[in-house]
Amino acid sequence: LLADGSVWTGGATPQQVNLPKMVFLDRAGSTWTFAENRADDGTTVVHHFPTSDFAATPSKSTSAGAATGLATSPTHIAVHTFGGLRVLNHDGSTHATLNVPLLPRKFTFSGNDLLVLGDRSLLVYDDAKTLVRTHDLPANVVAVDAAPSVAAIATTEGMMAVSYLGATQPPPPVVPFAGRFYSKVVAAGERAYLFDRDGIDV
Repeated sequence: LLADGSVWTGGATPQQVNLPKMVFLDRAGSTWTFAENRADDGTTVVHHFPTSDFAATPSKSTSAGAATGLATSPTHIAVHTFGGLRVLNHDGSTHATLNVPLLPRKFTFSGNDLLVLGDRSLLVYDDAKTLVRTHDLPANVVAVDAAPSVAAIATTEGMMAVSYLGATQPPPPVVPFAGRFYSKVVAAGERAYLFDRDGIDV
């Protein structure tokens, strides 16, 4: 997905895909989801493809407002507009509409859980429907990735890990960013050896 909204497939000879201009792309397993903001009527259309066959007819769902984020899981799609955070099934039907008590900065799926991050908070929605946990965070969120029960969060001050299904707990510590500048990398077996002037990281 390029800055001009066009979608291309890679390989030796890249090919442009015949799709409208898109603003977001996300993938889960073999499925692909795109969000299209339509300026003429102020809506967002979510296009979902079960495989990378973009010539196939996708399932579609329309929401009021312009999309500000998109996330996909193997079973659901989440899209945020001014109308709220909508969770869709892959066939385009609505799974849930969430009235999130903050402006989502980032959101992602972790298994069936939907994790929604504000500036300094993490909300956990079980089955992407029911709010079950709220965690305060000690720094502003930049990016997030998650696996079941743990979220890794990049912040403006460093990295943190949150055991998000645990009971309410003190904010996790932030590990400051530490820059390493490697001059060489060697792969052997299942390991990578990264060299800098102070030594080798394996």
